[in-house]
Amino acid sequence: PPRIAPHGSKPCAYTIPPLRQGLDSATQYCTVRSGMFDMQAPAIPFTTIRENRGRRLKLSVNRQGGVVVTVPPHTPQLMINRFVNQNVEWIIKQQATISHAKVLPDDKILLFGNLYQLQSIYEPKKASGCTLRDSVLEINTLTPDLALSHKKVRQALDRFLRTTASHYILQRVPQWAAKMEIDYTKIQLREQRSRWGSCSSTGTLNFNWRLVHAPPAVVDYVIIHELAHRTEMNHSARFWRIVANFDPAHQEHRGWLKREGRWVFPTGGEAD
Repeated sequence: PPRIAPHGSKPCAYTIPPLRQGLDSATQYCTVRSGMFDMQAPAIPFTTIRENRGRRLKLSVNRQGGVVVTVPPHTPQLMINRFVNQNVEWIIKQQATISHAKVLPDDKILLFGNLYQLQSIYEPKKASGCTLRDSVLEINTLTPDLALSHKKVRQALDRFLRTTASHYILQRVPQWAAKMEIDYTKIQLREQRSRWGSCSSTGTLNFNWRLVHAPPAVVDYVIIHELAHRTEMNHSARFWRIVANFDPAHQEHRGWLKREGRWVFPTGGEAD
């Protein structure tokens, strides 16, 4: 998966690229603008995101092949251009991979690594919400209005995925924490813009509820990864030994996030 940079004593995270090509300009933590670097290299358009809380330059390629550069506030444009220029080969490689990749159809969804057919139904006599039937995920919106139904389908599906992720993660975290003999303060689930999970210096574990699309072993890997940060707030050799001790197949699970995560989540790859 994307490389993970040490954060010292600051909150450490297992990062993935942004879930959107750009963040809403009204977002209080960042501003967005487009640019094109002017160094001696093929011209590659990109979008710059300035994060008030950012501490390092990050480069990502989204699902459409667009280049996004996330930088700390007041980063000189020349430095941004140089950073992009230094990673041109990586960008071209990522864009080539994306252009040949297969996108998951809109009527399909991955749930814990298994592929399901999405089916919207209108059954007034049945309960609203989502129901799994063999390889089909039925979504009953209780409305015959197609325009309104589309919106309700997305809302019902997101609620189902959030709830399913919550049930699994809230059960597995304390189990792994006990096995690893590690404590934490609380668990939070979010649809994070740039992370699969994170661990704060105060012991708060954050997980992206979109992990519900990944196989259970991959979700467990992210849980182990974040719990390991309670001992090592970095990505040192000692940190990876802790992870490997509890997940010997962690490299395989990281590989799944790199291969499949691009399409499970609307993201691209990242270079630190």
